[in-house]
Amino acid sequence: MPEEKTAPPPSNQPHVEFVVPDPEGGLFTTYANNIQVGFTLFDIRMVFGEVVETQPDKIVVEQRAQVTVSYLQAKLLVMILAKAIADQEARFGEIRIPEGLVSLQTSSTEVKIPPGTFTRA
Repeated sequence: MPEEKTAPPPSNQPHVEFVVPDPEGGLFTTYANNIQVGFTLFDIRMVFGEVVETQPDKIVVEQRAQVTVSYLQAKLLVMILAKAIADQEARFGEIRIPEGLVSLQTSSTEVKIPPGTFTRA
């Protein structure tokens, strides 16, 4: 039986339920349409999941994989992904993020990404 984790919902948002299925060992391939990111002094942890159920008062996300990388690897990943997205948009047009879909927040304040954060040293 999968382990269940529940995050307290923000006041005007539906309750989000996270479910961690027990993988059948070894390397696996998965799909993710939900990514949670956590930070420490030494690394960045990403939890990849799939939204499997949505109701007006509840969203269920199956957490499929957890990946932890160093800040150097994360920065290289950002650069690779930025290039891939730029190439895709050059071919097919801008990928628009719907308003209100993404909110970069910490527990106490909104994240401000300074200019040049993702440039090469």
